[in-house]
Amino acid sequence: MAASPPTVADRMLGDLEKINRALQELSVKGLPMSFILLYVNKKTRLPTKDISAVFQALRDLNQEIQPKR
Repeated sequence: MAASPPTVADRMLGDLEKINRALQELSVKGLPMSFILLYVNKKTRLPTKDISAVFQALRDLNQEIQPKR
């Protein structure tokens, strides 16, 4: 039997994992989170406080989802 194609939720979860892994990898390779925040701030003009809150929300969401997968 052929496997069913991934759902939108499956793709979103996969993308969330990729984002979190990328942020962790940047940190491990020595790129401080403050630099990432400043870069995103410069590109989007969003306040760094808001950007930081979004990154934290993504980490929290990923932690909540991981045990269930």
